[in-house]
Amino acid sequence: MSALATVFTAALGPVLDKVFPDSAERMKAEAELAGALGDLDARMAEAGSNVMVADAQSPSWLPRNARPLVSLVGLAAVVSLVIVSLADPARGQAAADALASLPAMLWVTVLGPIGLWFPLRSVEKYLGRAR
Repeated sequence: MSALATVFTAALGPVLDKVFPDSAERMKAEAELAGALGDLDARMAEAGSNVMVADAQSPSWLPRNARPLVSLVGLAAVVSLVIVSLADPARGQAAADALASLPAMLWVTVLGPIGLWFPLRSVEKYLGRAR
């Protein structure tokens, strides 16, 4: 079962209990819902993949480089925070306090790809030249 189906099935559980008092009918409805949401999830993943392929094959430099540019902007933001902290500790502390109030998962979502992209891209380029 896809994550999308799990979330929706859990959220709609009380509604399905009221609509389908019989547990066999409820299980059938949950299975149909899970199948439909699984198909939707697969179509969304395929659409995202198609967008990435189209970006990579674009003749323009901006769509081809959008993801690395976002990573560079994020890295520049982190580096600028460090520079501000060194230049003016009071402002640096205020910025750090504001950033500390952000959810932890946001940091993983934002900084994870940035931290992985640069070394993995370097390995990819090295292996491409080694062939």
